[in-house]
Amino acid sequence: MKMMIQADDYGITTAVTDGIVACAREGVMTQTGLFTNMPCTEYAVKRIAEYPQVLLGIDLNLSTGSPVTAPEKIPSLVQENGAFLTSGMHKELDKTDRHHVRYEDAFLEYDNQVKRFIELVGRKPGY
Repeated sequence: MKMMIQADDYGITTAVTDGIVACAREGVMTQTGLFTNMPCTEYAVKRIAEYPQVLLGIDLNLSTGSPVTAPEKIPSLVQENGAFLTSGMHKELDKTDRHHVRYEDAFLEYDNQVKRFIELVGRKPGY
């Protein structure tokens, strides 16, 4: 049997990134998922390169930070300031419109997050 230990939210903040890198250094986790839309994403990619034994996947995200896609192309996902609607905002909108997120907007943003991963890492996500 093989045990896999996942560290979520890699790249969401510098502190979380550094904590996950410490786990990689100590050998206590086997995989992590990268947020491709956060300010410290590039820092995170550089840091994890030191640990090729760690499987790097992607954490697709529609509720934290700002999108990779231009906000005007995904209006059902963003606030007026261009940042994503938060999970709390989505919950409130769900009360009156369970279909407030357009499939096309979500698909476009997810596609662009995967493309950004490939651009930054040089390969497809491990998961």
